[in-house]
Amino acid sequence: MINFSEPLTDLKKLEDRDYKISEVADLLQISPRALRYWQENDLIIPHGSMHSSERIYKLDDVKRAQHIKELQGLFGFSLNEIKQILQIEDKISNLKQTYLKDSHNKTLKNKLGQSALTEITSLMDLIDKKIDRINHYRNDLNDKVNLIKGFLKNG
Repeated sequence: MINFSEPLTDLKKLEDRDYKISEVADLLQISPRALRYWQENDLIIPHGSMHSSERIYKLDDVKRAQHIKELQGLFGFSLNEIKQILQIEDKISNLKQTYLKDSHNKTLKNKLGQSALTEITSLMDLIDKKIDRINHYRNDLNDKVNLIKGFLKNG
């Protein structure tokens, strides 16, 4: 079970080293099974294993796992939505790296910038859809509150 009520771990204090699955689970207050499930769904890919089948996570993997937990728990995204978000974020990161490497080519920089804008816009669209669903649900609850207040007022 994932504990979403606990504050997120401050990963800035962590060392850049290899982490066992149990260490990552403890740090993020999630089960090792959650990490395995995220791996099975291609949300996170550990960098290898120490012994036989033991998964090893780098600091970037730990940060990604925390991001997944945040997207799922705090924002309520489904695993499919999280997969979309991570794919878009990865594309943006790759575009940025290419942009910084080839900073002398203005045509390429413009094309990369346009691609990044497209990706960010698609990410914002996904978030806007989630906000719309949350607002719809909130409005339904507000209608129920007003209905109950009316019953209470009228006795």
